Amino acid sequence: MRKPLVVLGAGVLGLVALVAVGDRVAAGAGERAISDEIAGALGEASSVSTTVHGVPLLTQVAGGSLDHVTVTLDDVTVPDSVALDSLVVEVYDVPTTAPRVAGRVEAVATVSLAAIQDQAGSDWAVDVDDEGLLVTSTGALPVQVRLVPTLSDGVLGLDLDRVGLFGISVDGDSPLAEIASSAPIAYADLP
Repeated sequence: MRKPLVVLGAGVLGLVALVAVGDRVAAGAGERAISDEIAGALGEASSVSTTVHGVPLLTQVAGGSLDHVTVTLDDVTVPDSVALDSLVVEVYDVPTTAPRVAGRVEAVATVSLAAIQDQAGSDWAVDVDDEGLLVTSTGALPVQVRLVPTLSDGVLGLDLDRVGLFGISVDGDSPLAEIASSAPIAYADLP
């Protein structure tokens, strides 16, 4: 009687191991497919990697959605925009069938100060100021502007926080500053 139990136990363990290996193979194939699709849609990136969180993956697929997917891109070049050093996108509740509209998306982009300085040009010096950018004129007129990054309707931009000229500072919310900047500076439409 003991020998059939050992054989049954070994068979169950073998089946569990086979399912676990199959799940990880499916996860790897899915991660590569997502990376390839994003790399083709976004533009140029030196590397794209995807991690599908949660084990087992096959039960998530059978349930119709992936709980959490992380996509990491390095050295991203978006046409008509500033180059991104990295972009990490966290996507939650992703349907496995079309249309693939995620429940929630969180993204963090890293841009080098040198890339922003290139966009500003040699007439301006760009520096980090807390969670904003301090842009100072390198010309004869002592103008200093503080800009804060914003995201509105998929457009990454810079809102005017304050302007300084000859030691006088004007808050970005004042009517004077609103006249000076009628619209935020848009960098790129994000997909």
